[in-house]
Amino acid sequence: MGLSWHIHCLLVWKVSGLNTAASTSHAPTGKHIAVAFRGAYHRLSGRNGHRRWSNQDNLDHDHYCSDYFQDADNIDRAIIAPLREAGNNVSIYFHTYSSLDDPTLDEKLVTNLGPRRHTISNTTLPKIVDSFIEVLDLVGKDDDIDYIVLLRFDVRYKRRITELNIDWDKSNFAFREFDCGKLFPAVAGQYRKASDLFYVLPILHRLSMIQALRMSSYFTPAPRGPGHWAWDPLAKLLGYSNMSMISSYCGSSKTTYSGDLLPQNDFEGPFLGIDPACDTGNLSSSNSPNNQSAHATPVI
Repeated sequence: MGLSWHIHCLLVWKVSGLNTAASTSHAPTGKHIAVAFRGAYHRLSGRNGHRRWSNQDNLDHDHYCSDYFQDADNIDRAIIAPLREAGNNVSIYFHTYSSLDDPTLDEKLVTNLGPRRHTISNTTLPKIVDSFIEVLDLVGKDDDIDYIVLLRFDVRYKRRITELNIDWDKSNFAFREFDCGKLFPAVAGQYRKASDLFYVLPILHRLSMIQALRMSSYFTPAPRGPGHWAWDPLAKLLGYSNMSMISSYCGSSKTTYSGDLLPQNDFEGPFLGIDPACDTGNLSSSNSPNNQSAHATPVI
């Protein structure tokens, strides 16, 4: 099943006309790029009112933790530093939820990221995509941004952004989820599910992305309103020729990863994963991303 299934998926993607080539692309040069974080930066989630660390309890993956400080070094080396090294101006934006476990971490987050604009909510927003939209609105307050990298606080990367197959003039999603053998884009009246962990888009697509995220939250049967179904609404607004999948990997966005950047010749998809680690919010822990003692079992 393994080899034949992968060959079939690749053929389907080629027929669908998607940009999924495994080539290396480089970031633009001399541009102003907004790195926009969304969601909880410090959270212990659990069902039925169990102990929690932020106001975003149960709005995302149950029984997972979020700890930006655990992943800060990886995110900087994978995303922020490569963009700057390519000669771009990078500004940080974020929307997040206050840490109930240690409110002083909110100040530490601001100090560490040095955002151009940010919002920290003390109450849960109704839908998961609301945090996406909040930070995209913050980016829209400035008129000098060229591109947006929309990402989470608790995702670790195996590849640098400059090594990913990104078409910077299109709206890029990370990879597709499930229905791997079915045609993509979807037939009329259906949406295909795509990862909501990582997006790259030109600023001209910002308002269309906001609209697509809202449509995703309405379309999904999940009451929490995630962004997994934003691909088709966005494609219908922009045209499928303005859409790109970064990776030909197909699978769940719940894949976890607690490792570090990998050599280019030692890599298997997906190129990122959620870090479910629970930690104390100590910045020093991010300097040892492979320290398994820092990846404790979540307390539920």
